Amino acid sequence: MTRHSQRNAIGHNLRCVLMRRLLLGLVVFRWSAISLVLANLYFCVAVLVGASSGVAAPRLDILNPIFEFDTIPQGKQLEHKYILRNIGDEDLEIQRIVPACGCTVPELDESRIEPGAETVLSVQLDTRGMYGRKEKTVRLYTNDPQLPTALLTLRGEIEPEVLVEPYRLDFGDVVHSTDPEAGIEQGVTIRIRDGLRARIGELSTRSKWLEIKETSRVKNRIVEASVRLKGEVPIGEFRDRVVIRVTGAQQRTVNLPVYASIQKQIEVEPPVLAFGVLPATSSVQREVKISNRGKEPLKILSMTSNHSDMSAFSEVVKAGREFRGIVRYAPSKRNTDVKSTVTIILGNLMGEPVDEVVLSVTGVAAPAKNE
Repeated sequence: MTRHSQRNAIGHNLRCVLMRRLLLGLVVFRWSAISLVLANLYFCVAVLVGASSGVAAPRLDILNPIFEFDTIPQGKQLEHKYILRNIGDEDLEIQRIVPACGCTVPELDESRIEPGAETVLSVQLDTRGMYGRKEKTVRLYTNDPQLPTALLTLRGEIEPEVLVEPYRLDFGDVVHSTDPEAGIEQGVTIRIRDGLRARIGELSTRSKWLEIKETSRVKNRIVEASVRLKGEVPIGEFRDRVVIRVTGAQQRTVNLPVYASIQKQIEVEPPVLAFGVLPATSSVQREVKISNRGKEPLKILSMTSNHSDMSAFSEVVKAGREFRGIVRYAPSKRNTDVKSTVTIILGNLMGEPVDEVVLSVTGVAAPAKNE
């Protein structure tokens, strides 16, 4: 055999060996892939078969988990019994019971329920101090894999021992006034619930901005009164209360909340007038809106600035109610930063001063050309 023939034979054998190894690798890879697919398929089938055949587990079933009670009097101890059933194939365990508040007390007969059996969960609701529409809940924790937690609800209307209409006084937006005679009133009716041997006592408040005046009292069981919020109450949110004393009832006092939002009589928008960067040589002006929220019409008597390069004047937009304030800046010397004020004097239609508003004015000097 020649050398050339030997080389061809060796090359042929080498190619055969490589081809056999390649085919063997493909077969092994294909069987591995098929095995993986078969394993996944077997797992899915096992899960489906297990689900269809019903793997043994506890199952919680609650008969009427939401209890709607009728209107009950305040102070009554309400009790309701929930039926808990195990419709599964294993023992059901009630692991924890968590009420939403201390006014709700649960009591369970049995914490372990056999398949097909049931138990009773009694829930007591203490309604002392409650009134109006109420909803209280109790949460259960179990070993049911499909329902590990469940919520029980009690809800209904509680009629108070002392009925107050309205149950709170909301005066809404009230305009501040310096007039000691100014103010706003709302009426309130207080009544003892029928069948209750109780009496309405004194009505009082600690707020110096509230005045209470009884208008009628019938056998200490029905009281009508007016509550007056003084006009001099400070600007801002007002929150206080009227205290109603009661005898012969579980609740010795009843609080009547009082709310109001006290607004300025004169409102200036924007509250701070900003010129931004001030021109070095030319004049510039800005405007503000001045509104009168009070009952009486007013007019602007004067607008004055404490800055020598600044002037101010006003125009009527709506007589007695709305004005446009114009502030003009005209530099007369080297331009500097501005932090000044404009004083606005308002008066009645007779020209008598009634209110004063101070408007802050700011501006930044333009940089010099050589800077």
